[in-house]
Amino acid sequence: MADETQEKDNFWLIIGLLIAAVVVGVILFKKTETSSVPYQAWEEVRKEEASKK
Repeated sequence: MADETQEKDNFWLIIGLLIAAVVVGVILFKKTETSSVPYQAWEEVRKEEASKK
């Protein structure tokens, strides 16, 4: 019985770590994507995209 509880705890721990890793990966990827574009140009592109919607 104790093994089953431990297994469930590990399952949710692994799921939580995977979600955290994906979030961190997306943030890092976004940061590297936008670092190649000068900030002012990036702001202009964002404003253009927002006005299209």
